[in-house]
Parts: sequence; C-alpha cells; structure tokens
Amino acid sequence: MLLLDAYYFKNLSVLLKSDTGKKIYGKFMNIADETAQAWLQGIVDSTEILHIDIQGLDVLWNLVQEYGVLTAKKMCREI
Repeated sequence: MLLLDAYYFKNLSVLLKSDTGKKIYGKFMNIADETAQAWLQGIVDSTEILHIDIQGLDVLWNLVQEYGVLTAKKMCREI
C-alpha cells in the first residue's frame, strides 16, 4: 500500500496546482461524507461531457472508488 500511497500523493498534488483543482479538492474535503461520492461523480461526469481536462481529478476519483470516501479524505489530509 505504501507504493500506492506514493502514487496518489504525487498525482494528487497535480490537482492542487490549478485554481479549479484546489476548489474541487476543498469542496470534496468539506462536503458531508454521505454525499461526497455522488458529488464527485457529478463533477467527473460534467468534466467528461464538457471535455474539460482537470489534471489530477481522475486520481481523486480513482482513490474514492478504490478506498471509499472516508479513507480517501484521510489520505488527502496527509498530502
């Protein structure tokens, strides 16, 4: 899991380099755990439909899909 953590840390930092990425990250971290996954799914779907590339968003989404919201938020706090 240590190698996966390094992968996520490296690639999530890319998300934080853009203003949009920072806003998505901040909202994700502050939204209620029960609605965070659905909210993030909406963001991911919207960016795909509109062909908007937000570097690192896919990494956040994969993290949530693989580990769940609670663990993903815990890992994100360690960035």
